[in-house]
Amino acid sequence: MIGLLGCGNTGQETTQEDDRFGDIPENTQNQIIDLRTAYQESFPKYIKRGSEITGMCMDILRAIEEESGLRIGSSANDFTPFKRLQSDLENHKIDIFVGMKKTEGREKIYDFIDPPIYTVKSVVAVLAEDDAVISSIQDLYGQTVMIPHGSATATMLKTKHTEILVDEGGAIFSCMSKLVTHVTHLIRKSSIFE
Repeated sequence: MIGLLGCGNTGQETTQEDDRFGDIPENTQNQIIDLRTAYQESFPKYIKRGSEITGMCMDILRAIEEESGLRIGSSANDFTPFKRLQSDLENHKIDIFVGMKKTEGREKIYDFIDPPIYTVKSVVAVLAEDDAVISSIQDLYGQTVMIPHGSATATMLKTKHTEILVDEGGAIFSCMSKLVTHVTHLIRKSSIFE
């Protein structure tokens, strides 16, 4: 499951009664509150079309803006590597991010909303001519599994399922290209193995 909104501390104290995405607190109703965000190369969450960033998470950010009166944007008009995005949240260079997987370690650093905005159904892709049958994680033992670079799933597989060779193959389209050209046997996206 993805805990979709990782928020950095903006330095403003909040109380348990605050409704993060409901009515704007009375003392800020006449103010415009800007929140800084960043975009991760992760189709279909974020999609670059020319100079514009679109995608499912951008739709979520626009809906939050519309419902809350907040203004959410980025000074960068390009993708931010996920490790830098995490560092930027920790160092208060950005305030909010949509699309971060909720893990035990990340819960110690970031705030996540509950329930998640959306959940992800995972995909294991194999070539049509490949006769691989995958019904459990054990079916992947001894196999090379490609995962988009920087994912929590890669870390989990490397620590909990050392029988699987993990290839962090770059962005999703790079992974698909390697799959099609037979550089790797499998591609793994998201978190079906938890």
